[in-house]
Amino acid sequence: MKIVLVVVLPGLTACVIGALVGVKIPELALSTYIAAVVIVMGIFCVHPYHYKFGWWKMTAIGLLASFNKAMSGGGFGPVTSSGEILGGVDSKTSIATTTFAKIPICLAGFLIWVLLNREFSWELPIPLLVGAFAGGLLGPWVTKKIHDGKLRVIIGILAIISGFCIVLKLFL
Repeated sequence: MKIVLVVVLPGLTACVIGALVGVKIPELALSTYIAAVVIVMGIFCVHPYHYKFGWWKMTAIGLLASFNKAMSGGGFGPVTSSGEILGGVDSKTSIATTTFAKIPICLAGFLIWVLLNREFSWELPIPLLVGAFAGGLLGPWVTKKIHDGKLRVIIGILAIISGFCIVLKLFL
């Protein structure tokens, strides 16, 4: 719970700043920035080095991930889960705290973005809710079954893949 609070509380401020910045920056620049951050963090996550825990690292991850989320609408999960691993948190705890922290951060980022842009479409939230429900049922079971060391590598690889998917989306 402490990790969630250290990620969320400064993250709410970063959401406001990220949304204000995000409306001013071209989409290409935003997507390139998010892809680079996600890929680099994924690469560090795959590296077998054990990182030492630090509360300042959790605060920095919360600020960075929340800023990214509000600025571009993406990057919170890969940045937070891999960032917490780089901050010394074990893989399973990083998944749990990232999932829990997503609720207030995503809600705040979404509401601030809608208020600033004055537009909203139901096209995206409904499929996201269906996916979140399915993931909420399957995710804890899968996380419990996978060894922590393997899970860390999987998180890193998925972060790298997410970053490259963002890059591909830019050019397609």
